[in-house]
Amino acid sequence: MLVASVVWLGGSAKPTVASESKRKPLFEYHDHYVMLNDFGRNEFYRRALARVVPKCGVDCTVLDVGAGSGLLSMMAAGLGAPSVVAIEANPSLAALAEETVARNRPSNFPASNVTVIPALSSAVTVDALPGGRQADIIVTET
Repeated sequence: MLVASVVWLGGSAKPTVASESKRKPLFEYHDHYVMLNDFGRNEFYRRALARVVPKCGVDCTVLDVGAGSGLLSMMAAGLGAPSVVAIEANPSLAALAEETVARNRPSNFPASNVTVIPALSSAVTVDALPGGRQADIIVTET
């Protein structure tokens, strides 16, 4: 069963930073190939984002944790999120996400700013997010 991992944040809790020593293995390219070709899964996330992004407002920031190739980030941007932050720990996948976002921005989401941060999500502080404030929506598959 696939469970939605899209969260609208309303509280004021501060993020915590996990220990760097508790790293888990990162996904490999094959895993992303399978996920990118799973139409049902992708449509599920698109519908979930479509329910929350339009309600978020003009200052909305979407945080994609474990962004991989950037698919969910681009979905959020395409649905009108003005600011999207994609965090990906695998440097090769982060570079792929940056390139994919750059190639798709002009024709698919020209009004949205998608920023890829190549780091472990536990190492990213609120200061790294747009305006130094917490995201309004979190999307993740991790």
